Amino acid sequence: MARVAASQCYVWWNNRQRSEVQDDRRFATKRMVLLYVAKMNSDAFCAYLSEVGRDWASTCRPGGSQDAVEPNRPFDTDFLELSDQQLDAYGSGVGQAFAVVKASKGTTYQWAPRAVRTTPPAELAELLLADRTPNKRQKDA
Repeated sequence: MARVAASQCYVWWNNRQRSEVQDDRRFATKRMVLLYVAKMNSDAFCAYLSEVGRDWASTCRPGGSQDAVEPNRPFDTDFLELSDQQLDAYGSGVGQAFAVVKASKGTTYQWAPRAVRTTPPAELAELLLADRTPNKRQKDA
């Protein structure tokens, strides 16, 4: 079994009285899913803030506080330089920011490793070397 990284989204509404977890996407690497989760959580949080008339700077306090997010800003292309650990912490932190502001509805993303069945190299070699062409007699018949 090969390992891939999969994202899921948690969607809630009506002050979390209703919610569901939905499978989202699968990625070949952990780094890819960490970037995706960071971006999607950032975008979802920014959309929520816009909807309620707030901005990032007045909502997410810098350093040290329980609701601090590092880097303390919406996702941008500079995030491509962050380590996996930093991306993981950012994606989780932005997801937690929804709870801190007591959002009545929203969507947050998380990731988890998943095992998927893949074709092993030996089986592929066998498939590639197999003679699947019909012999001449079968063509003439």
